[in-house]
Amino acid sequence: MFWIIWKNSRGGLAQTTELIAFEPDLLFSSRIESAATKAGVQVKVFGNLDEFIGEAKQTSAQVALVNLDAAEGKLASLEGLPKNASCKVIGYYSHVNSQLAEEARRVGVNMVLSRGAFVSKLEEILTEFSSG
Repeated sequence: MFWIIWKNSRGGLAQTTELIAFEPDLLFSSRIESAATKAGVQVKVFGNLDEFIGEAKQTSAQVALVNLDAAEGKLASLEGLPKNASCKVIGYYSHVNSQLAEEARRVGVNMVLSRGAFVSKLEEILTEFSSG
């Protein structure tokens, strides 16, 4: 799970917001952590899909990031997640697997991006989220 803590313009703590993510690749999770650091965000990543789903069912997360390639074959388990209706689920996938992207949309993933697009927009996504 990601925990995001950011500061308001006066330097005080604005709020704490929970952000969950599923990314089992250690190198890619490091890339996510680096982008989060630049956005002023503290991060913890789930490497296990079942743990991620369990957390999504119990938390009031506002954003969830999902490696769709790593969840392939289990995307149906993402349907209806998370319990917080205002949560935005952002999935990313290898651009060669367009069928996976279609399946993710069918189960309710709000935004589906190729891995390259996700990487290029990651800082922007985290900055937008952390600024309210």
